[in-house]
Amino acid sequence: LSVRALEKIGASQPYFESTFAAGFGHDSNAFRAPDKPYTDVSQDPAEAVDPVEQSGSYVPIRIGATYFNPVSDRSTFIASYRHRGDYYTDKALDNADETDHRLRLGMERALGDGKSSSQQFSYSAELRTHAETNFDRDDGLDRFDEGVSIADRFDYNGIGVRAELKNRVGRNRYEITGGYTVRDYEDVATASSYDLSAYWLRGALKIPLARTTRLEIGYQHYVRSFDERRARDENGEASAANPALEYQYGMLELGLRHRVSKSVVTELVYSLTNREDKFVGYNDYSKDKISFETTVEFSDNFAAQLEIDYRDQQYDNAFAFDDPAQPSKEYEEFQVAVSALYRFTDQLSLRADIKQEDIDSSDPRGEYDRLRAGMSIYWEF
Repeated sequence: LSVRALEKIGASQPYFESTFAAGFGHDSNAFRAPDKPYTDVSQDPAEAVDPVEQSGSYVPIRIGATYFNPVSDRSTFIASYRHRGDYYTDKALDNADETDHRLRLGMERALGDGKSSSQQFSYSAELRTHAETNFDRDDGLDRFDEGVSIADRFDYNGIGVRAELKNRVGRNRYEITGGYTVRDYEDVATASSYDLSAYWLRGALKIPLARTTRLEIGYQHYVRSFDERRARDENGEASAANPALEYQYGMLELGLRHRVSKSVVTELVYSLTNREDKFVGYNDYSKDKISFETTVEFSDNFAAQLEIDYRDQQYDNAFAFDDPAQPSKEYEEFQVAVSALYRFTDQLSLRADIKQEDIDSSDPRGEYDRLRAGMSIYWEF
């Protein structure tokens, strides 16, 4: 009866898609340890620290499953599940394990002629759970506060909603995305909770400049409000008398996408992010980021991708170690990632990835070098 009803209203049949990936990788610096000794002036008295870079193997697991149930010729109910996890094989690196689960339920409605993925409206609710260890990056061990472990401080459960509109005005395409989420972090005995609520709104316009070239202009406004975490004053002190921390972000993006040939596509993106600390502006920053990406399809079965990112992040009012006697806080990042995918069949693929990160900072606790390389088998059903 349900099949006949769907046929009457012109809807297609329900269907299911899933992906499972498992592999093996090597991490040269699992805990992102600083790359040279330093003096930690945040301690009283200041102490010399000699960080230990710890390398080892890990198993990346990726699971995705999506159920599509058309309820009319233009509307589809969608339920999806995603799992991402990195599991280190060496017991000494267990604290570097990280897992994330997300369940999303929503609807998607086709617009325009009903045939283009660039003309649709969707909305969904989301449940999420995330687990990672709050470790000391110098040695990878649990962090402690007043003698009590706060290793679980970064674990959280989240719930949220989001909506997205994609449509066209003439030859130009536009997208509007917004959402709201609440995260409930693990409570720890001696430190304030990281519980927060956040909302965002993003708009983007995609303008064709030529048959093979497209310009994209985007802007995003994002707000994070913490329940208990205290804002810092002009001297970097997070006193209990200070109000709860709230950050507001504004991000402008400019992107240029060009198809060099039938098999080569390149994209260059520049973004400028300004963050405002709503108390006294201690953690205000401006961040410039440039990303270059090129994808090459050597054949129907083999493709490779190169991505290069550069980030320069400057804090107007914050200090290294949150100490007014230290220089202003700043970060500089250079990252190169290369991936290759070989498809044996429509269902079975082999993917190789390698990524190098180099972080420099005026706060030596944030400096590190890291190389991750791995290979995974993907099954699609």
